[in-house]
Order: sequence, then structure tokens, then C-alpha cells
Amino acid sequence: MSDPLEALLPDPAQLAALSPADQRRLLLRVAALLAALGAREPEPQWPAADGTLLTMPQVAQRLGVPESEAYALARQGRLPVVRIGKYVRMRPADLDAFVEAHQDGKSGPRRRLAATGRR
Repeated sequence: MSDPLEALLPDPAQLAALSPADQRRLLLRVAALLAALGAREPEPQWPAADGTLLTMPQVAQRLGVPESEAYALARQGRLPVVRIGKYVRMRPADLDAFVEAHQDGKSGPRRRLAATGRR
């Protein structure tokens, strides 16, 4: 049998027919695969367009900034957030609009300071 793992895919019950050496090799391959999968960072699960709100850690991750910066932007009113008691959330469409508006750098602090003549 050239590839025990490939042979077991259609019928895992054939594991008992493998020699102990093949079983060990197979277990080592499976362990290596599991380690590789465990080492990968999980793909972010962004909410669908069903009205689900993003948490601030999700907002920070999408923006690629620390959570403290996301909270600061919300506190300053620069991010349009939804407040539910002590919880701060954001609509995915609002985050997309924020990113789109800031994509070319037109709305950043440098432009605002340059417009007022201050640096």
C-alpha cells in the first residue's frame, strides 16, 4: 500500500488491516496535519448582512488597529457606533463606509490640520 492515509479515506475501518509500522507512520502524519491546522490562525468570521452588529474587538481586527484605538475612535464620535448600555457595537455597513471614506487619506488628521493652517 503506497499511501495508507489515502487508502483509508473511503473506508476508515481498514485501519485494522494496516501493519503496526504503517499505523505509526499514519498517526505521525495525522499528528503533523493537526499541528499544522492548529498553528494556523482561525479565519475571522465576519457577520453576514443580516443586521448582526460587530463588537469593538472585531472592529479593531478589521481595521488592523488595537482595541483601544477602536474605542477611542468611537468615543471621539469618529466611528458611528451603537451603544447598548455599556456595550459598544457597530454595523458592518457603517464600518465599510468608514473604511471607504478613509481609504485615500482625505479625511485623516493631517488634512484637517493643514486646512486650519496648524501643524
